[in-house]
Amino acid sequence: MSPSTPPTDAAIDRCARVIAGGGVAVVPTDTLYGLAAGISNAEAVARVAAIKGRAFGTGMPVLLASSEQVAAVGASAPYLEELGAAFWPGGVTLVIPARPEIDPRITDARRTVAVRVPGMAVTREICRRAGAPITGTSANRHGDPPPTTAAEACAALGDSVDDLLDGGPVGGTASTIVDLTGDRPRILRAGAVPWDDLRRIAPTIIDATEG
Repeated sequence: MSPSTPPTDAAIDRCARVIAGGGVAVVPTDTLYGLAAGISNAEAVARVAAIKGRAFGTGMPVLLASSEQVAAVGASAPYLEELGAAFWPGGVTLVIPARPEIDPRITDARRTVAVRVPGMAVTREICRRAGAPITGTSANRHGDPPPTTAAEACAALGDSVDDLLDGGPVGGTASTIVDLTGDRPRILRAGAVPWDDLRRIAPTIIDATEG
């Protein structure tokens, strides 16, 4: 597939069926290529963690088809609905308390989970057709640079995944990460959405990246 050619509907459907069937796929997002598995499939999530090679307890981001899928992943939190309505789909990742049944490989040591509705329509469609939120950790071994093309992801992971959806070159600005689990929202990583825009929605927000 040419890098400038969007994935076909058949390719998107194939990828979603692989994920729904318990497989692991590489999918494009608005920022990088990610390792995608259905979050409720423990075996698939374990494969993602093994491929990635990250330490247990560091967690991995979760991508959603829409804000309605949040309830399947985590508990409500202050400003969750407001920030989601303002910036999803798009460049804000929100950290919320994880539901008890969420795989511990997906959460951090505090049992929180990072969720986002990605800006890329193809990624959201994969989530929708797969019928569940998916993992969104970058499609590379831990410590290597995140891939921004399907060719880079293929070179990094080889045949360790069941499908790879070529969505062309990606590489937008990384999402802003906001922790909603404390008394006040806290920016953990600066990114695509600036503090001033977030503060209009969540006036008590703290920029924890400073100092």
